[in-house]
Amino acid sequence: MSFQERNDRQLEELKARILADSEWLTASELSAKAGFRSADPEAGPKGWKAAGKIFSLKVDGEDLYPDYVLDEKARPLKVVRLILSLFKERKTPWGLAIWFGSANRRLRGGRPKDLLVLKSELVLMAAQDEVESGNE
Repeated sequence: MSFQERNDRQLEELKARILADSEWLTASELSAKAGFRSADPEAGPKGWKAAGKIFSLKVDGEDLYPDYVLDEKARPLKVVRLILSLFKERKTPWGLAIWFGSANRRLRGGRPKDLLVLKSELVLMAAQDEVESGNE
């Protein structure tokens, strides 16, 4: 197996772990959860995405939105918008999902997605530190 093939396989395994480790919502599911009443179930989620409040992954031709970016009322967490603006142009959607779902040394091995509510300031600082240090 070549280096490239091994690297590709590891990336696919990582993506599978990221998907399996969180709840991902379709646009229809997110619209229902958030109480959007538009005839187009993609309108609300796409609006939030365009405003930089959430992100999505394209999987099998469908946008999937991470549930961990939502508060208890199914609204985007404010800290997520700040983090996304920091990583804008620096991380792909998969890069974002991997960052949120992976252990972070700046968070003592915690995963950003698990600390968004209780330690949002620390997660934001970890994102700022990563951008400033260039270790993306």
